[in-house]
Amino acid sequence: MTEEMNLDELNGYKEGDRVTGKVTKIEDKSVMVEISGAPFDGVIPISELSSLHIEKASDAVQVGDELELLITKVEDENYVLSKRKVDAEMHGILLKRCLTTNKQLKQKLRTL
Repeated sequence: MTEEMNLDELNGYKEGDRVTGKVTKIEDKSVMVEISGAPFDGVIPISELSSLHIEKASDAVQVGDELELLITKVEDENYVLSKRKVDAEMHGILLKRCLTTNKQLKQKLRTL
């Protein structure tokens, strides 16, 4: 087993896990995030901050923001994280709810 795998097992976080993190540092093309209980911090590349094009990471987040994130990779004592994928999943859930509500509303209107 590698040291990377041992650290992963110690904290219980692995690729695919959802975590909550606090933004600690913002650079132009990435954001550093502290994950409670984790042995090391995570990084969000600018491409994983938003589904929209942004020029600077500070256009999407601020130091101190609490974010729901997905671990996409564990490497070199760093978690690579995605906010974009969590947001997309939430938007999908909201869209499904809206479509279901819309369908129910149409059914009610037909009976009137």
